[in-house]
Amino acid sequence: MKNRAIILLLLLLLPLVPAMAQEQEEFEAIPMTYQKKNPSFNGGDANDFSKWVNEHKNYPEEAKKAGIEGRVTTQFTITKEGKLINARILRGVHPLLDEEAIRVIESAPQNWKPGERRGEPIDVTYTFPVIFKLSEEDLACRVLELCRYIPDHVLKPEAKEAMTPEFFRALSEAFDAPVADYMEIGDNEWLWYFVTGNGGSEPVYGVKSVSLTSKDSARAVITVRQSWEGVIDPKENPKEYVVMLKRANGRWLLDDFDGKKAECLAYVRDVREKYASGKYVKYLKSEKGLRQYIPDFKERVEAFYTKYGK
Repeated sequence: MKNRAIILLLLLLLPLVPAMAQEQEEFEAIPMTYQKKNPSFNGGDANDFSKWVNEHKNYPEEAKKAGIEGRVTTQFTITKEGKLINARILRGVHPLLDEEAIRVIESAPQNWKPGERRGEPIDVTYTFPVIFKLSEEDLACRVLELCRYIPDHVLKPEAKEAMTPEFFRALSEAFDAPVADYMEIGDNEWLWYFVTGNGGSEPVYGVKSVSLTSKDSARAVITVRQSWEGVIDPKENPKEYVVMLKRANGRWLLDDFDGKKAECLAYVRDVREKYASGKYVKYLKSEKGLRQYIPDFKERVEAFYTKYGK
């Protein structure tokens, strides 16, 4: 009885065997002729194209001087005829670098072997980065360029384009903050002579060293000597200062000079407290020779608040 039950069960399962074999056959490997092949450049691949681009790109001198660097993301298509077409910018850095990225890509030899799918040539679109990075020498030149905007007697308006917004605002507020007296309360004369002192000389800058402290920040040591009517005293030992740089929106900018950013922020906090407490006005009232400046001083403080906020 038991043997008859086993035989019956086997007879019921027998029709399923071909179906299982059929299902297994459907999962066999796809033949090589069905697989996709990427385009090849000069017999190589995208890495060979990247090497060619890096060897033939020209870093614009104007971009170097302005401290501009970064990764330009481009896109182009290799047609089934082996031609590179439709090069365009997906994510740019600066027009100078963007234009050079497109130029070098479009100037590449048109000897691509097209991509294939199932043995047939096809169009293939690539996303391709072109990287522009300043050398250590280029970065030192950028530091020297930025030294031109270190305040000396005056904060140049064009310094706004050479500094980080935080550093420029700290300096701007410090220079614009009204003070009651240059000799006693709120003395801001130190702002006028960052590097030359009160002597009428002109600073001559040099770069001793520059090094990256992170991907987007750098530290430079600069030297300063004084020129008197175009003449530098050969016996004078140059003074050294630390300059901090930060990369923002693909450009290296001046972020601090000799710790002045912190000094300016502290100074502005101090004078603001004196405005709020009325200390400056009391001082002006106490000095007979300064009483005439009280109305004008209040107006200057209000103008300062209007520009920078209370």
